[in-house]
Amino acid sequence: MSFAGILGQPIAVSTLRRALATGRAHHAYRFEGPPGVGKLTTALALAQALLCDAPRDGEGCGACDACKRVVTRSSSGSLPVHPDVLMVQLGLYDAETLGRKTEEVRDISVNQIRKVVLARM
Repeated sequence: MSFAGILGQPIAVSTLRRALATGRAHHAYRFEGPPGVGKLTTALALAQALLCDAPRDGEGCGACDACKRVVTRSSSGSLPVHPDVLMVQLGLYDAETLGRKTEEVRDISVNQIRKVVLARM
């Protein structure tokens, strides 16, 4: 997976490439938009570029163990197996994981940030 394969997002891709090239990537990025615009593809391409064992031209090689683990899903089928890739998304985690009584339906909950993000720090 590389930035070259991302269609229709030239500004987003150039922003990410520039951040990587200058060594000034932010600690977090928010990918949002309607379904099908390439949010997940772009996020995974960025993760590969940051974690790749043998990057090429500022992008992930797609072949090393780190790149493969970024795009390989866990047994639950929704989360990458790479331990350094963390995803936050509405409805991604079940209520029990988040310590809630009900599923998230409108917003990403504070519990998701506490249980998923802060717990890893």
